[in-house]
Amino acid sequence: MRSSILRKTAALLLALATALTLVLAGCATRNGNGPEATGNGSATSDPAEQPTQEPEEGPDMSKFPLYVDPDQAVYAFGEKTKTKPWSNKEVYQPYWKGNIIYQETVMCIDDGTEISGMLQYAPVKILSVRDYLFKTEYVEGTDYVIQGNKVVLPAGTSCPYLTLENLEGKNLPSKYRAVASLSNVANIETDYFMWTKNIFFTEGSLIYGHQICVSYVYDVKDVDLSQFPEFGSVAPKFLAKLRSGEGAVISVTGDSVTEGCSASSKFNREPMMPQFITQLGYALKDAYDGKISLKNYAVGGTTSNEAVSTNVAAKLVKAKSDLVLIHFGINDSGGLSASTLKSNVKKVVDATLESLPDCEFLYIKCFSANPDLYPQDKFEKYWKAIDELAAEYDCFYTLDLYTPSLKMLETKKYLDVTGNGINHPNDYIVRFYAMSLANLFVDFSK
Repeated sequence: MRSSILRKTAALLLALATALTLVLAGCATRNGNGPEATGNGSATSDPAEQPTQEPEEGPDMSKFPLYVDPDQAVYAFGEKTKTKPWSNKEVYQPYWKGNIIYQETVMCIDDGTEISGMLQYAPVKILSVRDYLFKTEYVEGTDYVIQGNKVVLPAGTSCPYLTLENLEGKNLPSKYRAVASLSNVANIETDYFMWTKNIFFTEGSLIYGHQICVSYVYDVKDVDLSQFPEFGSVAPKFLAKLRSGEGAVISVTGDSVTEGCSASSKFNREPMMPQFITQLGYALKDAYDGKISLKNYAVGGTTSNEAVSTNVAAKLVKAKSDLVLIHFGINDSGGLSASTLKSNVKKVVDATLESLPDCEFLYIKCFSANPDLYPQDKFEKYWKAIDELAAEYDCFYTLDLYTPSLKMLETKKYLDVTGNGINHPNDYIVRFYAMSLANLFVDFSK
């Protein structure tokens, strides 16, 4: 009996010793609770020896030199001056170089269920919501509510908005006057023309007076930097002249957008935002020592045909242009083929290079006109033809604003960003043009 007990006790002690050895060795069974076996046939329960999960990689913050700690961010859009209206850096600094967007425009629409509009990104922090003139500031909770990247206007709001009926020209305030055609527009502030059943044309407050401007901090993880070319990626000769301090001449040819429509300064009304060429001049003059001369030969309503027939190249030569900005396509889409656009631009480039062999050219692919009116497939053919032309020269470059505009319009509607409802950018998109150009020639990391 005693020997039997001793044998059982010894067996029990041996089993306990074996189990202890297994635990100390880090062994475990595949019972669904323990760690799975690794490739070398062993697994460990020691946290110090377990493979650690790599933390999710965040954005490269060196790409955001204008980043501001959201807790420290304040509204700092600056004030215009009499000598240099809106020449402050916040006006033309690329928002994608930091995490603050100033004065993004939104037109809220009452659809019968709610009054709302969309922002590009979901705000991390609201800095200010104002009217288009930047004079009236609205109160969060009372005038507006932010839900993700949606701006919702509650009952009793002071913020302006339009209704679905208004978009059809119905039940508008009496100060707005419907006209039968564009030729009947006598007062750009009050007259509007119904282009289609629910698309109206006007340069007046029927559009800008019903847009609000939202300044906010956004999460840099939400921005797609691949949309925006980097500093120094185009026109190296022009950039070298800027850096040398000897000055440079920028000449411009194109349509009404390039002429300055619908920048508020074009119509001599508040907030008097300068056209994007002027803003680019402010950016360059602030960054470089040499004299920057701007020559704008753009004419509203023209196509690339007129650039050839009026011999704009002679003007570019006379100005001794170092860089020529070209912006055609919107009016061309009314009847010109992609091959004609390419041929016309080539004629301007070749004629200019005959006298100015060191001149460089930057073709701006336009911010989209109203997608409900303009043939998007035609624009795509235009830009393909322009890319083919760029491949033929070592002095011809492109700036694509069309692609980011389509990305923006996936979230926002065209009435958020237009000045006339048809094809002109409003002050916010005029600034987007300036930001995109400044980003090419100013190193904001410094």
